Amino acid sequence: YPTNPKRVVVLPYLPPSDMETHLDQDILEQTLKDLKIPRHFIYYPAKFWPHKNHLNLLKSLVYLKKKGKIVNLVLTGSKEADFSSSGDVDKYIKNNNLGAQIFYLGFVSKTQLSALYQLADALIMPTFFGPTNIPILEAWTMGTPVIYSDIRGCREQLGNAGILANPNKPTQIAHAIQKVYLKKSSSSSQKLILRGKSRVKLWTQGGFTDRISAIIKDFAKTRG
Repeated sequence: YPTNPKRVVVLPYLPPSDMETHLDQDILEQTLKDLKIPRHFIYYPAKFWPHKNHLNLLKSLVYLKKKGKIVNLVLTGSKEADFSSSGDVDKYIKNNNLGAQIFYLGFVSKTQLSALYQLADALIMPTFFGPTNIPILEAWTMGTPVIYSDIRGCREQLGNAGILANPNKPTQIAHAIQKVYLKKSSSSSQKLILRGKSRVKLWTQGGFTDRISAIIKDFAKTRG
């Protein structure tokens, strides 16, 4: 955009404060039962805008399926969107016989959302836009491994607390999925979980407040 870089300030999002980080096992089991989803899955919460890139994610699942690896995908979020990709997504699922692997839940409750993160083998977010997507912060808060887009902005948000994949290349997305689609007790997943919990601590309410204050004071000087 034709904006003077000197007039741009960075104010990162805070991690959501309403995530339920310590759900009992019986709640998790009930969530699986109520939502009719498998025990192992990757999770993508996103409205069906084209830039959310559901199609390339599905292509990665087809690639894995041809290799003999069946990966379950749980989706939440509205299909009602400007230029919605839901029609193309549904068509692709049908044409490639992915129906048994895809679980679209629409909107879920806050408790169910927290449970989905806690249950998921990984959050996957192959979006074309960044750089501060809230699901990444939610996943870190909930102790969920992250697969994210290898694009400008997203790289900086992720740091080393996840796995990057080119959102334009389904094979790269597939290879990233293979690395973490394991039991959460695996060493690779545990390493990502610990890095995520450490990285999410970089964003605090105190830091956010201080940054807002500094921005206002700086603006006051330029207007004075």
